[in-house]
Parts: sequence; structure tokens; C-alpha cells
Amino acid sequence: MLNTDQRLDVLKAEYVKLSDEVRMFVQQQSSSFTIFGSVVGAALIFCLQGEGEYKVIFPIIPYFIFVIASVSISQAYTLACEAERIRQIEIEINNLNGGIPVMMWESIMARKLIYPPFLKVPKKDKRGFYYALNPVYGAFCVTTITVIPVVVFCIYKAKDVIVGSTWYLVYLIITSMLSIIILLMSGTFFRMERIMSNLNFESQVGSLLTVSNDEGVNSTTHRTESVDLNSLS
Repeated sequence: MLNTDQRLDVLKAEYVKLSDEVRMFVQQQSSSFTIFGSVVGAALIFCLQGEGEYKVIFPIIPYFIFVIASVSISQAYTLACEAERIRQIEIEINNLNGGIPVMMWESIMARKLIYPPFLKVPKKDKRGFYYALNPVYGAFCVTTITVIPVVVFCIYKAKDVIVGSTWYLVYLIITSMLSIIILLMSGTFFRMERIMSNLNFESQVGSLLTVSNDEGVNSTTHRTESVDLNSLS
């Protein structure tokens, strides 16, 4: 069984590792979004100025956008999951400090300022609240509203490139399905708080250390206390 100081060292090490991974993901996401966005923008401008010579690129542009969106959403989801573990670490460290909060970003601030689509703002007279649009959610809405007309325009232009109504119908169905999937995936990020709140991490960890009496184990406490640090790695 780890003592308080050992538990604190393990939690600090995991906290630093996760924080570094979050920072790495943010840097990768920013650079990837910039590169892919530049490529798509340049391709669209190139097609519009080519007087029909390069219209073959129009059917491909929506799939470039889908790639950008998929990578961004998957990285954002990974960041949210790692942030949830950081929140759990903050809670454990605060508990080790006698319940006095010393780490509050993920456990308190982020859950109120990042995930909710609307922010709860106190009125000046402090007699109630009003709701303001979360800038993160607002940026998501602006991006979505901006991208949808581009995708629709490219689908319309693809009609002049894809030979045969049957193949164009197949292209239209696949592109529409991918658009819906992307929208559904992106909305999951703003439900992360409710998704994570349903997860009881302590009970899940406890279930791994608990063996049923049917298997002939008489003392679960002895097994729990004998967990070695190397088994956690």
C-alpha cells in the first residue's frame, strides 16, 4: 500500500505526463488545421480561377474538409479524455490536502467554462442569471456554417465532373452521409461533461481488485493492500 507521499509522487508524475501530451496534441492540431485549411482554400481558389480547366478538383474538396474535421474531432476527443483524467488527479490531490482545493483548472474551471455550450453569467443585481454563448461553441457554429456552403457548392459543381447520374447519386449519398457523421461526432465534444459524469472511475478500479467469493477468495482487503506499484505501470 502506498503512503500519502508516494501516492502524491505518482499522481504528480501522471499529471505532468498527461499535461505534456495535451500540450503536444494542441500544437499538432493547430499546425495540422493550418496546413490542411491552406491546402483546401488554395484548391478552391485555384478551381474558381481556372475557368473550368481544373473543375475535377471540386468533387475532392469536401473529402479534404472531412479529413480536417475528422482529425480535429479525434484530437479534441482525446484531449477531453486526458483532461478528465487530469481532473481526477486534481480531485485526489485536493483530497490529500484535506479537501482544500489547490488544483482547480480541470476539476472546477474547465467544466464550467469550456464544455457547456452556454455560460451561466450572474446578473448585476446578483438576483439571477442569464446565459451567454460559449466562445468555443460559437467558434464551432461559425466554422460549421462557413463550411456547409462550401461543401454544398462543391457537390453541385461535381455534377459537371462525374459522368453518369448513377455515379453522381452514389457520390451524393456518400458525401451526405459523411457530412452527417462529422456533425454528430463534433457535437459529442460538448456533451463530454455528461458522458464523463456517468463514469465511476473508482468503482471501475475497485472492480479490478475485487474477486468474488465464488472464486474462493476470503479476503479482498489483503489483495487490495498487496498491490505493487509496478502493477500499475
